[in-house]
Amino acid sequence: RPGGFPGKFKIDERDEPGADAFFVSRGEHELSHLALYHSIGPSIENARKADILIIGNSRAQLGFDEQVWVDSAEALGLRIFNLSVGHADSAQFARDIMRKHDLRPKVMIANGGDFLYYGGYSDWAKEVVDMSRWGAIKAYFEYSFAWNVERQLHRYLPYLDYFNRWRYGWIHYRSSQTGWWRNTKWPGARYPVKIGMQEGSYKRALFAAAELQSELRDWDTLMVMTIVPYRSVLTGHLSFLGEQLGVPYVLPSFEGMETADGSHLTAESATRISRAIWSEFIALPE
Repeated sequence: RPGGFPGKFKIDERDEPGADAFFVSRGEHELSHLALYHSIGPSIENARKADILIIGNSRAQLGFDEQVWVDSAEALGLRIFNLSVGHADSAQFARDIMRKHDLRPKVMIANGGDFLYYGGYSDWAKEVVDMSRWGAIKAYFEYSFAWNVERQLHRYLPYLDYFNRWRYGWIHYRSSQTGWWRNTKWPGARYPVKIGMQEGSYKRALFAAAELQSELRDWDTLMVMTIVPYRSVLTGHLSFLGEQLGVPYVLPSFEGMETADGSHLTAESATRISRAIWSEFIALPE
């Protein structure tokens, strides 16, 4: 690296994720896909007991405050589980998990933009689905073991980076009891949330959302739509799909919201938006 010494990178985990949490990602392959699709560990058994399931991508994980949602549900005698995964996967992966493991919640909260409804598998999800159960278990424990070795090693020997490469600002673990990511490292930046330009057509989302809603009705599951804000959030699909399909949706004010990396909310904003979304969600006539 011209003009200086190599940068020094050390794994810095600031919080304890809890006894029920397992490592899932530091920006590469996410072990959530393996644990959920192939039912590795107790996550799916806990998801099966839930009255409310949340589906979506990393914004649903980092934008919904676990304590707010779990405590609010428990106060009403309800159980909630966050089925969301990273890698920008759509509802297709979540629906296939629900089919495979016979998950039948009373309510499914779908969080995301219009892509959530018509998008397909991420490359990682395709790889996971094609794995045998033995192959998935092997991959899961290999990734977990590699992470534990690395984090132990870096306590004593920092990684020297001669090229000043960008590094993912989060370290995620996942609760097998509630499904929520628990972060032991997060970025410290602040970017205000803004409303972006709306799309001109949501035809692809309409067809896919109608198909999803129809299947959920067969399961006697109510679908509710919402969206966690990001730096240039688009929300037009919610009112469009709500009007066309009669699907209830929740869209509180995003005023004063901030992200930590341009895409995912800060912990403070996640707490605020979670309280606002829950208040509107639980007041829905449906």
